[in-house]
Amino acid sequence: MSDLSYRFSFYLVTYEDGRVAAFKVDRLHARGTYTSLFGKGVVTIDEIDQKECERRWKEMSEFKQYRRKSISEMRPYVEGEVLEGVSISEADLKAGSPKVGDMIARNPKNHEDQWLVAKAYFEDNLEPIE
Repeated sequence: MSDLSYRFSFYLVTYEDGRVAAFKVDRLHARGTYTSLFGKGVVTIDEIDQKECERRWKEMSEFKQYRRKSISEMRPYVEGEVLEGVSISEADLKAGSPKVGDMIARNPKNHEDQWLVAKAYFEDNLEPIE
């Protein structure tokens, strides 16, 4: 870790919805308002040191394994159908989705919340309940 405090300021920002985010702001190029730097809904902005900022980034970027507790609701993608209201990740779009074999998942508690599940992920991780 090199000391970047001469060029950067480090901030911990709390938002109205409870989110907390750590930012590194380039002192030489930062222009504008707090809204343009951190977005809307800012409640507090606290200056933190570089080490604390990097600790929070590490914490936010560590993935852990979790097992699902619930059953997934899915249906097959039908070639040519319009997927209005269905979220598709950038990675899946780059891989050629939507395509035959992909599945459309929905939140069982909110049927408007739908997303594409790529065929390979589906086949590796899910199976029908008989």
